Amino acid sequence: MKKMNFYSNSKVGLLCMMMIAMFISRVSAQCPAVNFSYPAPNGVCAATAALPVSGLTAVEVFKNNAWVATLDKNDIGKTLNYRGIQANGSMCWNTVTVEDKAAPVIVCPLGINLTCANAANAYDLTIVGDFLAGGLNNGTYSDCSPLATQSYNDVRTDYGCGATVDGTPNVLTKIVRTWTVKDKSGNISLPCVQNIYVLGSVAGVVAPNNQDLSCTVSLAGFATEVGDGKGGTLYRPTLDGVAIPNIDDAASCDFYAVLKNVMVIDICGGGKSYMRTWQ
Repeated sequence: MKKMNFYSNSKVGLLCMMMIAMFISRVSAQCPAVNFSYPAPNGVCAATAALPVSGLTAVEVFKNNAWVATLDKNDIGKTLNYRGIQANGSMCWNTVTVEDKAAPVIVCPLGINLTCANAANAYDLTIVGDFLAGGLNNGTYSDCSPLATQSYNDVRTDYGCGATVDGTPNVLTKIVRTWTVKDKSGNISLPCVQNIYVLGSVAGVVAPNNQDLSCTVSLAGFATEVGDGKGGTLYRPTLDGVAIPNIDDAASCDFYAVLKNVMVIDICGGGKSYMRTWQ
């Protein structure tokens, strides 16, 4: 019977171990963890963006169950896996957190003129405009993240009987409204300014129409400022179609009507004519 001898080749074994170690290092190296600020040049959110990682080529991100070459704004706020090729040809993996660091860029709602009767609408944002309420005079914004909040600060100046302000005549009140907005990533815009003017003039005051009333109607109230007690547009002077109140109830713009004189004239047949003078 022939005896067989087995010899171990230590050099071959060491070479195999080195090759295995090199293979493992080439396929399992770790890239740096990355925080990536999604680009928004001049306030305009990029449609897509490649992920630049220093020292790596062919960088891809794993999302929607696939490796892809670009990110989009829907990835903001997410932490995703990515991979890339290092200078030595090996591949590495790690994570990227996609952030929005760009502040919103806003354009304010247009300036608006309000009549004296509608002065309260200066605080109805669906009329004078904003960024969130969905009115007809909304401002605009460019941003990668949805808007979260809006805020404004008002500086009000009253001009008494009216003035020409910024080329606009008969201004009773000017409201300078300074807006800012914050997006859901916490970025705050630079401010923008909206001007709101409340207009009114005594030239727009309309006297109540003459009234023919039956003798069955009580005329006692016609000697008072409230007319027949109704105080409506039939019996008081109006401005912008709204009855001007008496001094105790003067509302926006501080217009009020005072009944200065009532002249009672007897007419044939037992009737009376009341001539009222307002100021």
